[in-house]
Amino acid sequence: MKSNSFPKPSNKKAKMLLRELKKLERFFGREKTPKGKKWLSRCLDLDILWWEDFHTVGEELTLPHPRFMNRNFVITPLSEILSRSQKIKKFDDPKWSIK
Repeated sequence: MKSNSFPKPSNKKAKMLLRELKKLERFFGREKTPKGKKWLSRCLDLDILWWEDFHTVGEELTLPHPRFMNRNFVITPLSEILSRSQKIKKFDDPKWSIK
């Protein structure tokens, strides 16, 4: 959803937002995930899923989120708020495909 009150996306702003989200997770009791462990149960999980048409691929952050198109709990509400003119381009990378 485009907003005039939210800043234009950039790598610097996206990484800053991610750091703030991680601070919130820690504040609410989330512990750091042990190395080599994925998809563990957690008290809070905040992610940046998509930010306008901004694309970035990195160790710390990939936007749009590589798996958000596969999650109905994300897609259903998102489809309700997007305008008909807004399109989401899927991030295609074999390492994120579901097998």
